[in-house]
Amino acid sequence: MIYAEFPITCSVLIDDFLVVGGGGGPVKSGIKNGIIIYEILPNFRLSSKILDQYYDSDVPMYLIRHDRYLVVCCDYGLYIYEYQIAIKISLVKSIRTGSNAYVTTACVDKGLIFLGDDGGNLYKFEFKKVELSRFETSKSQITSISVHPSHNQVLSYFKKIVVTTRTESYVRNSADLSEIYSLDVDFCDVKHFIRNSAFGSDGKNHFLFTVHLQAGRGRPAYIVKWSTSSYFPILCVKSPEHFISIKSSDLCNVLMLGSSAGRLSVFKYSNLHKMTTTPVIHSVGISSINIMGCHKNMKTITTSPDGSISITSIESMKAFNHISQTVGVSAIVALVLSLTKFIFLLYK
Repeated sequence: MIYAEFPITCSVLIDDFLVVGGGGGPVKSGIKNGIIIYEILPNFRLSSKILDQYYDSDVPMYLIRHDRYLVVCCDYGLYIYEYQIAIKISLVKSIRTGSNAYVTTACVDKGLIFLGDDGGNLYKFEFKKVELSRFETSKSQITSISVHPSHNQVLSYFKKIVVTTRTESYVRNSADLSEIYSLDVDFCDVKHFIRNSAFGSDGKNHFLFTVHLQAGRGRPAYIVKWSTSSYFPILCVKSPEHFISIKSSDLCNVLMLGSSAGRLSVFKYSNLHKMTTTPVIHSVGISSINIMGCHKNMKTITTSPDGSISITSIESMKAFNHISQTVGVSAIVALVLSLTKFIFLLYK
């Protein structure tokens, strides 16, 4: 495990490199804010050597990746950097939101960048243009933005995005950000808000997964699976863990959820059954999750507000080994039953 020089709020994978970002607030806090780039070595260890870094004296940073660009959201706007294989970054353009509210979350999709701030403002930026389109959607802080994972480029401007705040959650059209659906988040037995969200696909259908929390640290969480055709809740499960980060893996059909206690849990797409939970990885919580590989070769890179970065092997969690053994035993049992039935019919 290695440590950055500031609390980490987000991270992105770029080939064999990990870019982390975050910070501790205003310069008077004495904590740096910025981004740092590390290399992932062939043995899946992080190099402690800093390949490149950028520090800002004012506010924490948030990161998203788009093609060959690294988008850094901070202060009252965003900065777009072009990166090269050597992972040296150079500033391409700087764009201001024109609002006094801080950027709190961001999402990218095929030339479109969506930003949300703590004043309830939602922004859309198109790479072909140089200005942001601003929409006031709520008076409450925007907590997450997710883009529906349609891969049809023709329909890219007709995709749906999910925007959640402390008080309400909407499905909006990505073209004009008009409201399409309002998510019903009060179907469970307590009042709660959506802390984070992620889309996933089992190869046939797309789903939206949301993490719902009550106010207060350490409270139980609800994990909800939604249909993306009508945005109606299909499944709702309660977990004692207070989850604050989420990542989906369509290759393995699993959700990775990081808790405020620093543990990582794995859930199945199909029934939201919890497959396994790691011991404590980070003492202060898991702020971001990245996934490399699949099944027995799957590894996760997690970060924490205490500045720590850790790589965890999923094989050590025995989650996918258990699935493989179960499938193998089932196949053998089915084969034996089939042979028994065949022999019985043969001698009947």
